[in-house]
This record gives sequence, C-alpha cells and structure tokens, in this order.
Amino acid sequence: MKKGFTLIELLVVVLIIGILSAIALPQYEKAVLRARTAEAKIMLKDMYQAFQVCQLEGGQCQYGNNFAEKSGFEPPTPWDNDECDPSCFYTKDWKYWSEDMLYAVPINDDTKYIGIEWDGVWSCWDDDNKWCQKVGMKKGRQE
Repeated sequence: MKKGFTLIELLVVVLIIGILSAIALPQYEKAVLRARTAEAKIMLKDMYQAFQVCQLEGGQCQYGNNFAEKSGFEPPTPWDNDECDPSCFYTKDWKYWSEDMLYAVPINDDTKYIGIEWDGVWSCWDDDNKWCQKVGMKKGRQE
C-alpha cells in the first residue's frame, strides 16, 4: 500500500487553512489597530497633562523638550518655549499636533483622528464611522 495524500485531502486542508485565515486575519488587524490606538491615547493623555503643567507654569513650555526626549518623540521643528504648543510629532504609526485640541492622526491618512480636547473630553472622527468603531470609540465627543 502506498503512503501519501490524495488530491482531495490536500484540497480540503488548503480550503480549511483558507477559511481560517479569512476569519483570523481581520480579527488580528483589528487587534493591532486597537493596540496602536491605545498607545496613541496614552501619548495624547501624557501630552495633555504636560500642557496643563505648562499652563500652570505661566505658559513657559520648558517641560516640552524633556517630554520630547523622555517619550521618544522627534519633533521635526523646534519647540517654541514661549507658548504651550507641541508643534508636530511623529511616531511610527501616528502624527500628533494641536489646534483646538490635541490630535493623533494615522500616518498617511488625514481623514481620521482621535483627540483630547483642552477640557479632557475625548473625540473620534472618520468619514464613515467604521474606523472609530474599529478603534473602540464612537464618532464624535466622548462625554
């Protein structure tokens, strides 16, 4: 008797592997996105606290350079030590900046963001509300 696999057996194994990967890959990508978002939220919270300290110290952002060094951020432009402004920061997955709130935007995608407003309220925005759901937030302000 010959030992080996029939073509049908091999096709069934390939089919099972295909089905499992079709189910597992999206779940894996979703888990990675949530982990990256959690990292961005931690960095935003740290920046928010740094700017609260900056405001309490009368607007002198001497803490800013220390924050950049300790957090691993490499700001492309120098900090303006006369104002509470983070300029613009980049990490592997996100770029950060402030206007009316602190934002984290995915690299290469300016159509989505998570942010923390100056009163500590979180927000999320995207075009179709699917991304905010994927990162575990609802679209708009998170009261």
